[in-house]
Amino acid sequence: AARTMLQLSGIAIGVDRDGVAPLPMPAVFAANHASYIDAIVLTAVLPAGFRFAAKREFETTPLLGFVLRRLDACFVDRADTVRGVEDTTQMARAVRSGSSVVLFPEGTFSRVPGLAPFRLGAFAVAVLALGIWPWPLTHLMDASVAHLVSQASAMKAH
Repeated sequence: AARTMLQLSGIAIGVDRDGVAPLPMPAVFAANHASYIDAIVLTAVLPAGFRFAAKREFETTPLLGFVLRRLDACFVDRADTVRGVEDTTQMARAVRSGSSVVLFPEGTFSRVPGLAPFRLGAFAVAVLALGIWPWPLTHLMDASVAHLVSQASAMKAH
């Protein structure tokens, strides 16, 4: 569905995996968040069986909440610290149980160019799920092509 949505929008997707080992599964994927289209592109190119982390407020948003629940998203409470820690711990359990998770360490995106400060959730999930490789995902977008390049992190979380 995501690939079809992108094709209908005139966006071609290319995945360059030259010289990159197959993705270890389960995995923690960390990608910077630049636009609303990020999640659609990732859904189109990542292997099946991964879950998105999303802020809990999205769970009750009419259309988006429905889609995220269908994708079995992991909802994280960012307003309540105690619940946020519980949500992060639950996400780490899901990774240890075989689910791969996609997180946006910035937690949001803005119109200001560049990276925003990272929230610790993505890294906490990788550390709590012992032995899981964090995979940085970098994407380059122009007017008609989105390229997603996945490369292994040089450091293993331990």
